[in-house]
Amino acid sequence: MNIFIQYFLAPITTGVIIFIAQFFLLPKLERNKVAQVELWREKKDVFIKSVELIDEKYQSLDFGKGHKTTFSKPMEVNKIYTRLLILSENQKIPDKFWKFFDNSVLKYTPAERGEFILLLQKELGLKSDTRPNEIPYIFE
Repeated sequence: MNIFIQYFLAPITTGVIIFIAQFFLLPKLERNKVAQVELWREKKDVFIKSVELIDEKYQSLDFGKGHKTTFSKPMEVNKIYTRLLILSENQKIPDKFWKFFDNSVLKYTPAERGEFILLLQKELGLKSDTRPNEIPYIFE
């Protein structure tokens, strides 16, 4: 009886388990992996667009007239803010983004922009040894 179990039943049981894993478990794992990659790409796209909007707002500031701005893209800002709220695991990201566009408090500095970029890098799993004030802002 031991020989029957060892040479006949055990290999058949192992084959059934491998069959189940191949056709049911592996596709599920692959779907999860694809979903994570798509989420990462969506986050990256939103994060890049958020920094571009911040840069556009900063470029539109007129420092000679009490920091008045000619920036006017409220729908785009709201759209990106909503996507940041949905996609970001760190609540500081949408909060910090919103502060750049809150007209009651206009405190834009390149260091704040650098802090925001470092938050985005951390959320994406990118490592950076850079300090916020070391991230350059290139003026035209």
